[in-house]
Amino acid sequence: VALYGFGNVRDERLHRCFKLQKVKFVRPLGGDTWFNILLLHQNRGVRGGGNAKGGVTEDMLKGFGFDLVIWGNEHEQMMMPSAIDGGEFDVVQPGSTVMTSLGAGESNPKQCGILEVSGTSYRLTPHTLRSVRPVVRRTVELWKEGVPKTIDGVEDYLRSTTEDMLNEAEVQIKKIPDEVLRKHPQVKFPLLRLSVEFYDPTGAEYPQPNANRFGQHYLDVVVN
Repeated sequence: VALYGFGNVRDERLHRCFKLQKVKFVRPLGGDTWFNILLLHQNRGVRGGGNAKGGVTEDMLKGFGFDLVIWGNEHEQMMMPSAIDGGEFDVVQPGSTVMTSLGAGESNPKQCGILEVSGTSYRLTPHTLRSVRPVVRRTVELWKEGVPKTIDGVEDYLRSTTEDMLNEAEVQIKKIPDEVLRKHPQVKFPLLRLSVEFYDPTGAEYPQPNANRFGQHYLDVVVN
């Protein structure tokens, strides 16, 4: 195995170096018999749109003879290998092993992977991590649910929804090993993200309860 490591470089600088063909990799003798892996810690794709140069694209890595690229920096987990256009190499994006945000990009279960290489072939076996804090996300549109257009009606519906989310989190908590809970008892408190649409296309908007006061009811059962 030939392993190439790239520590984080300022994205604009590295982007420019690739474009000017100033990036070179030293290949071992008998290169065709080696399995070549690149470990990269950069933005995947450019950021900012237009003429942005804040990142590296898969196309920039073509022609170097890599068999597999393990792409760091991105938090979204895409553990199953994906082939780039042309099939020159595969990309694995392990993502973060802990929750870094409540965005949809981190909705996949957190995993680690075991990589096995035989000759110029490989196999990656993902394993779901069982010691990760439970996360439950939900989005509701009040007008579609027929919620009464009163502050009490809205709060009652949101409390009911939150209880359903806590029940869903409880299912995840039961999968955490007992030894993990003994060492890290706080991990059983879940992260909840309830996004609420108060807009009603058929009439006036729904009244909005005070979010901080609403959250006070759950201080002892959720971490956020």
